Amino acid sequence: MIKLNKTDEEIMNNVNKILEWYAEKHTTSSIDNLLAASDKLSLYAVNLAHITSEHKDTYLRAYLNRKWKFSKRKIHYINSGEKIGFAEEKATLDLNSIREEEIQSEILVDRLDMALKQVNNVLRSMQQRISFLKTEKNNSDNGR
Repeated sequence: MIKLNKTDEEIMNNVNKILEWYAEKHTTSSIDNLLAASDKLSLYAVNLAHITSEHKDTYLRAYLNRKWKFSKRKIHYINSGEKIGFAEEKATLDLNSIREEEIQSEILVDRLDMALKQVNNVLRSMQQRISFLKTEKNNSDNGR
């Protein structure tokens, strides 16, 4: 199974801590605390986007490598006298371990994409909550 490196895992843990904090405290936190959390989460979102793009690159390289090796082996088997269908099947079986690595890479990219989308949704929610609290504060300061 393909895993994140230690630094990337640490970033994900920090993101999760902020998300857990927000889930628990979003209704009782001050504007200043929400702003601080939003700022941190925004910076982590940039890091998460970078991590995601790096792993997408790794996945695409694995995909293209498998396709290239498949074509090369298929042609080798055909040139050795095998029928096309048998050559394709044999080439596919030869590349099972490479295909498994590619699948694991794709799963990781999907997880990272989903996490990035969730972080962006929470950031939007935070900004709406901050705007609402600022409006409430301004209304109370103006005696409304």
